[in-house]
Amino acid sequence: MKININKSIFYLSVIFALTIILQGIPMLENINKIMMIGIIGLLFLKVITAKQEIKYLVVLFLTGIVYITAFIFTKESVNMNTYFYFILWILYFIFLNNNYDKIIDYANNNVKFIKAVLYIWNTLVLVSFFIKKSYIRGFFSPFGCGEHRFGSSCLMITALNYILVLKTNKKRYFIFSILPIIGIAMGGARTYLAIYLVMIMCLFYLNCEKKWMFYIMLIPTILLLFYFILNSPIGNKFENTYIEGYNGFLATFTSGRSNFWKYDLQEFFKLPILQQFVGNGFDFVYSVNLKYINMKIFAHNDFINLLMNFGYIGVFLYGYIFSQFCQKNLVNINKVQKYSFYFIWFFNAFFNMVYTYPMATLALPYILYSLKNNYSNNLKKE
Repeated sequence: MKININKSIFYLSVIFALTIILQGIPMLENINKIMMIGIIGLLFLKVITAKQEIKYLVVLFLTGIVYITAFIFTKESVNMNTYFYFILWILYFIFLNNNYDKIIDYANNNVKFIKAVLYIWNTLVLVSFFIKKSYIRGFFSPFGCGEHRFGSSCLMITALNYILVLKTNKKRYFIFSILPIIGIAMGGARTYLAIYLVMIMCLFYLNCEKKWMFYIMLIPTILLLFYFILNSPIGNKFENTYIEGYNGFLATFTSGRSNFWKYDLQEFFKLPILQQFVGNGFDFVYSVNLKYINMKIFAHNDFINLLMNFGYIGVFLYGYIFSQFCQKNLVNINKVQKYSFYFIWFFNAFFNMVYTYPMATLALPYILYSLKNNYSNNLKKE
């Protein structure tokens, strides 16, 4: 039986929104790892068997070089996932640069599958509200899967929900957008709150046929959102951050991230100039942060993390392959749509990280599709 690789990648990327929640359930904690390896395997198979442009072959070659040198410079073992995040980003966007339209066609032609995923996701989240393990330090994530993983899942589900509404012309399916909103407010992922609000406001803007109505409704909508947020667990987190602070405005604004960014960059620029092009291994960022802030953590910033791991070449590859995707697919859309998508990617990449959260990476093409289409125009086409 011949496997349709494109369709399989579509199915797995959508199902990933479910497994990201299921990994919080005992005995299923490795399900997401299996899914990620499966997706990377299919992407690798597709990329190496399809005819590639020279520029993408160069990207693959350079990716291999920085991976080899990263392994050479790595001194301590790290979480196994760390080795796969960047290769997923590279392979996924090479694949999308050649197959984005096909993936969107699969989404448009498999609304029953998307609807089933939405029903299962909402059921899992609803059940998890009553599970004690779903609440960590007062913040919610289904079965304790992690608030940032859950936040990325909420973005994917909202995009899929909008695709379902577009293809069925049934506004009642907007009911599936309720739990993602509640989940974001009850979680502790403030970065995802910001980008989620931008996504929702962009969809709101696109679906107002008379733009003056959008601007009239904007102020009361924002006030209601602020009231809702400030009276939720994530609102308490904002308040605590503001009261306690992090030694200065910048540190407070970044929730303390800038405190260790300076150490990360300081240690990176101590490397020999030639080594700065390839980085200092997978464990470099961990060891620096452990040394200065006593926490073995990522940089919480795609660009700094890539500098530490893969140097200037890694940052270039990350930006180049993503810019190719944007150049091909952010055409014939207005500035609100374009800048909303850029904000969703950049704000998350700068303050939290995108490429180290597979769901955040996998969701980007579906988010873009939702931002490029509005309900009224779709009705006219139908």
